[in-house]
Amino acid sequence: MMHVSINDARFSPHTVLEIGPGHDALTFERCTFVGGKLKVLPGVDRRIFVRCPFLGTVFTTQPLWGRIDLDCIWEPPNTEEAMPEIT
Repeated sequence: MMHVSINDARFSPHTVLEIGPGHDALTFERCTFVGGKLKVLPGVDRRIFVRCPFLGTVFTTQPLWGRIDLDCIWEPPNTEEAMPEIT
């Protein structure tokens, strides 16, 4: 089993992550997400986000809630670059 821990990283507005279930362990701790899209598949049922601020980040499959996060916050984007592109 592999354990991956990403600490104190900043993810740009163009970040797109898809996180699926498995036996490996993945943790984002104190990471800042500015915009971007996170697809956390329904089979993921453990805390993978710890003390992370999400600024305008879109969760497309599973919302940010207690099953996948600990002490995280979601806020509307505070920078123009985090806003979705208007078409």
